[in-house]
Amino acid sequence: MDAEQPIYALRSRGQSGLPEFERLEEMAACYVEVVRAHQPEGPYFLGGYCFGGNVAYEMARQIQTLGGQVALLALMDSAPANVGYENVQWWRPEFPGRFGRNLYYWLHDFRLVQPQDRRRFLRRKLRTLGRKLARWAVGARRGSTVDLEEVIDPDQFPKQELKLWEIHLRALAAHIQQPSSAHVTLFRTRGHPILSSFAPDLCWGSLAQGGITVKMIAGSHENIFMEPNVKSLALSLTAALSQTQQSAASENGPALLPL
Repeated sequence: MDAEQPIYALRSRGQSGLPEFERLEEMAACYVEVVRAHQPEGPYFLGGYCFGGNVAYEMARQIQTLGGQVALLALMDSAPANVGYENVQWWRPEFPGRFGRNLYYWLHDFRLVQPQDRRRFLRRKLRTLGRKLARWAVGARRGSTVDLEEVIDPDQFPKQELKLWEIHLRALAAHIQQPSSAHVTLFRTRGHPILSSFAPDLCWGSLAQGGITVKMIAGSHENIFMEPNVKSLALSLTAALSQTQQSAASENGPALLPL
């Protein structure tokens, strides 16, 4: 990206050795305070990846509630919490075609993984499937428990990071995104989870009253920040930022804040 473009990253309380917020709204409110202390007035340029995309969206919603202007809300391969993206809509006529196309993409990405990592991934997914079926059999409420293995390989993370993962996943499961007047620019890969609604906009369109722009980027969810895929993301993000800067110029220059 442009070397003259400042980029500010926000560190969570948990990463700083402080007690982490338990609710996503609290995290967003804290970050909004930090952003406004650095840049009191908009327009604001916000971004977030995966879980961070949900936090960035809530930040934008809170900033607009306070009367601030959000010029760019860049969500990177991030689906909204509890608005239906994770629901399998098998009854829709287009579902078989979308399922087959997505399975092809998933298998293509899976073949690029090292053999030992593929075996470890399959064992992990079989374990989580067994636990999920057991919870379903006893009628456990969705979101009442957090199974880290559904999302990550716990053996690859230190204990402190696993604690943060658990807090963030619990906060995401409990959070329900609310509509806002923001325009969402979604940078997404071609693949979806094997079982999902396969919505092209990941269901952000039902929330973003200001509209949504979907930009396809290279790679899979796990490697969009790795070479060579990160180049695709950087080019697409630079173009979106340039376009919005032209219509929302700021004397001090906007701040892009990936979470």
